[in-house]
Formats: sequence, C-alpha cells, structure tokens
Amino acid sequence: MSISKTIFQLGVTIALAASVLTTGCARPAPEAASSPEESRSTPVAMAGHVKEEAATRHELIGVWWGTGVLDQTSVAQAVEGLSPETQRQVSAAAESFLATEMAIEFKVDGQMETAVEVISQTGQRESGMGIAAWEATPTVTPGEYRVSAVEVQADGSSVTDHKTYRVSTNGQQLTLLVDLPGLLGQCNPRIVLQRQEESPSVASGQGDLLR
Repeated sequence: MSISKTIFQLGVTIALAASVLTTGCARPAPEAASSPEESRSTPVAMAGHVKEEAATRHELIGVWWGTGVLDQTSVAQAVEGLSPETQRQVSAAAESFLATEMAIEFKVDGQMETAVEVISQTGQRESGMGIAAWEATPTVTPGEYRVSAVEVQADGSSVTDHKTYRVSTNGQQLTLLVDLPGLLGQCNPRIVLQRQEESPSVASGQGDLLR
C-alpha cells in the first residue's frame, strides 16, 4: 500500500461516518496561516537540498511513533442532543481514529518512511507503508513546519501531498495535524508522536505496529 493511501488519506474510514455530520464541536481558534506557496521540487531535487536546509530540518529528522488524539470534551459535547444512531456513528468514528498507530522516520538524505495502522469502524485492521522524498518549510508559527512529500508510483508518476507538523519546545514530541470532515474535524484531530531513542528504519517496525 502506498504512502498516499495511508498517512495522506488517513481519514478515509473515519469520513464514512463523520461526513454526514455538520454541527457540533466548537472549532478551535484559527492558527496563523502558513505560506500559500507550496514546493514544486522533484524528489531528486528535494534530497539534494538537505545540506542547505539542515538548519530548518533538524527538528524533524529521526524516528517518531504515536497514536490518534481528539479533544474528548469536544467529542462529548458533539454527541449531546443527537439521535442515538448519530451518536453511535460519531462514537465509532472517534474510536476508529483514536486506535490509529503511526511510525515516521524523517531521514537526513531527504527520504521519509511511514507505517500506519488503522482499525476500521467494523473492527478490520488495515495497515500500510510508504517511502517518499520530503521537504520542510517553516511557517510563521515557531516549531511548525509545512512538509511536502513526493512518492514515485510504480508507473513512474508521482503523488505529492502537504501536511503540517508541530515540534514541541523540547523536541521530543511531534504533532501531525489531520484534516477530517464533519464533527470530528472540529475536535482538533491529530496524531501525537514521541521521538524514539533508537533510529532503525521504520520498515523494521515499531513495537507491534507492523506484523
């Protein structure tokens, strides 16, 4: 399974239940907007820029592992006053997202490896891995980066996506902001990852994430 079908489309199974829900949680205050200019670099060019960008990329480089997180108070508020069936849908979507496990390795050579495991609302375990070239651009928010990742497909074409990551002040925690539709999208969905002391390839697995 490609990276574009895992980390970059993480909300697909969640969206099946959440997309029909349009009211609920209060949306958090908007963050400062990141630059509208997105990188158009090729994977080769991205890897070649490592030395020049080392000063802004060093916080991300390393191995990270974590799980899905939602604001529980917001989720509880979201289901108040809804029909029993809608409450069930919201709860199932939330549980599915919270069960997400992810491992990411940002490498100094401009490559990133990602492994993700999701338990669908039907209880089915789905997992995937991917390798892509990455490039990080700092936003106006300290410790926040807009990461462009390019994965080359088997047919030679490439898939590019952009995600926002935030590094904690002590450099030990990484937060991936996740876009979800409907109610859960208004409850600050994110993947919170902790820096791992060892630096093996993600392909070797982190704990029981990959079997």
